[in-house]
Amino acid sequence: MGVKEESLELALKMEKESYHYYNNHIEGAENPLSRKVLESLAAQELDHMDKVKKIAANKSIEENDYQPEDIESQIQKVFESFSAAEREDWKESNTNIYRHAMELEQDTYEIYERLAKQTGDDTERKFFEALMQEEEWHYESLENVFNYFENTGDFYATDESQTWPWMNI
Repeated sequence: MGVKEESLELALKMEKESYHYYNNHIEGAENPLSRKVLESLAAQELDHMDKVKKIAANKSIEENDYQPEDIESQIQKVFESFSAAEREDWKESNTNIYRHAMELEQDTYEIYERLAKQTGDDTERKFFEALMQEEEWHYESLENVFNYFENTGDFYATDESQTWPWMNI
């Protein structure tokens, strides 16, 4: 048994909503780090939509690569292309973008989690669990950048296993 059509439609709706949110805020980003985070997340949401559409076309979950795009390495390249002095001038006064985006990722995660628990189909459960993992990675990416701009002191005090340690340079 495949993933139910209504589950696929909901997943597609959630991913579209996230894509539009990220894409609509790229232009207003105040620094290269913020722009890259939003661009990367928007691109991943498009990728998620493609995966959902492939599954809707009756391709099995196993045929789809659910390894996440490596947001961290993309962001690290941007971060390290600027000197420490240049990064000191970075600001992001609209951290509400990150707050709302984290809420969006959390809400999406919770919907996928609920659907994974409700389904009796193993393939469908794996589908939602894969999407949950992606949403979790998105949340962590947003949280790292949010804390870098909003709570700089706390960011540097955070256990490096929970943070991108390369941002501590």
